Amino acid sequence: MKSYEAHQLRATLGARAQLVRMVTRISNHIRGVMKIFGLVVVGVRGPAFAARVEELIVDRGEVQSIVSPMLATWRYLRNQVAVFDRQLLGIAKVRPECRLLMGIPGIGYISALAFIGAIDTPDRFTRSRAVGAHLGLAPKQHQSGDVDRLGWGAFVSRLA
Repeated sequence: MKSYEAHQLRATLGARAQLVRMVTRISNHIRGVMKIFGLVVVGVRGPAFAARVEELIVDRGEVQSIVSPMLATWRYLRNQVAVFDRQLLGIAKVRPECRLLMGIPGIGYISALAFIGAIDTPDRFTRSRAVGAHLGLAPKQHQSGDVDRLGWGAFVSRLA
């Protein structure tokens, strides 16, 4: 059974992921509506996306009445994602196991916290290869002559 803290962390990560999906869906919807009216928003994300959309619809009242409420919702959701990001970054900074995982190239605080939330207590696992099975991963097998070993185990044992 996972700890209350692990459930709370996973719930926070899940809520953030849901908001990110909603932001993406709304921005895609805005792009689709604008494309119908011949206005194309290409290659911009984040605040530049909102600025470009507003620039394109400033003289188009018929499009503005559709897109402006969607853009306001998009901005609100992005602000809520930023609230979660600050909260999660604060958690990651104080947890030594997160800092260890974030030392791996390509692993940020979201990935590190997701891994920690999934594992919870490494002591539950008798062998490092059991972690991969718990996460639903299939090991990569390395064979060379007399050497036959399975792939992911070394750094999981360092977390304990």
